Formats: sequence, C-alpha cells, structure tokens
Amino acid sequence: MDCACPGCSGARLHPGWRRRHASLAFRAAGGRWYVINATPDIGDQIEDCPELCPGPGARQTPLAGLVLTDAELDHTLGIARLREARGLEVIATRPVRHALLIGLRLGAVLSPYTDLEWRDLGAEAEPLAEGSAVEINAIRTGSPGGAPSPRRNARPDWSASAACRSA
Repeated sequence: MDCACPGCSGARLHPGWRRRHASLAFRAAGGRWYVINATPDIGDQIEDCPELCPGPGARQTPLAGLVLTDAELDHTLGIARLREARGLEVIATRPVRHALLIGLRLGAVLSPYTDLEWRDLGAEAEPLAEGSAVEINAIRTGSPGGAPSPRRNARPDWSASAACRSA
C-alpha cells in the first residue's frame, strides 16, 4: 500500500490487478496442510483454496501449521488471522520464535484465542509431521529483516529458508 513500485502503482490504478503476498501450502500426512509463511492475505488465500477452508465443525480446520522462514511482518501478520483455530503448530528457528514471542509479544496477544505450539526448525532434516514423507530443515540465509530486536543484525541464523523434500 505504501509502495510506489510499478506493480503496486499499477494495482492501485486497476483494482483487479491487486497482487497478493507470496504463500505456499502443501499437504502432509493425513490430509493435514501446512502453509509457508502467514502473509496478511492468508484469509483470502484460504478462502480461494477449498482444501484449506474450515469446517465442518465450528473450530475445525485442515490447516495443521505454519512454517515461518523469518520474522518479517509480511510473513507473520497473518498468524493473527488464524486465531480461530483450536491450536496451531508453528515451525520456526529459535531466533524467529524469539522475535515474535518477545519482540512482538505475539504469544500474549493470541493466547486468549488459540494455542500456538512452537517447534524448532533446525539444520537437520526431519519429517514435517508424523507419518509425513515431507522433510524440512532450515538453511541459514542471513539477517532478521524487519523483526524488532535490540540486536537487529546480531544473529546470522535469524532467518532461514525452509527446505522441503519428499523422503
């Protein structure tokens, strides 16, 4: 919204051209789904994908969890949109978890609504979920991006690419 690049400017002139933040969903074992990064558009993206839509129960969702590649707001603001679920697994590196729980106080904000179950994303490949043929691990990529921290660039392992592959 506050960007004047050709893509954003064009989208304002032509509302049908509105672009969304990048997201990727994939199915793990048992028909459960994981989304890489929770963008501000996650609600619209879920509604556009029938396999991810909630129901039939009031708090039932096929979305098992999120894999966060960093603590950028463009990759994490959508977590609040998922507060209606009974619980959600969030897979991230420790520095990303620290930025969100301590820096943004996300746990305190969401705890009245849902339970976030945090799982460390490490360098060793491990199954995404029990019984899943998808493995995931972190690949160190650099700085934390826009996450609030008094030591903003002090942690080289703050952000990570999540490497997923079928076992």
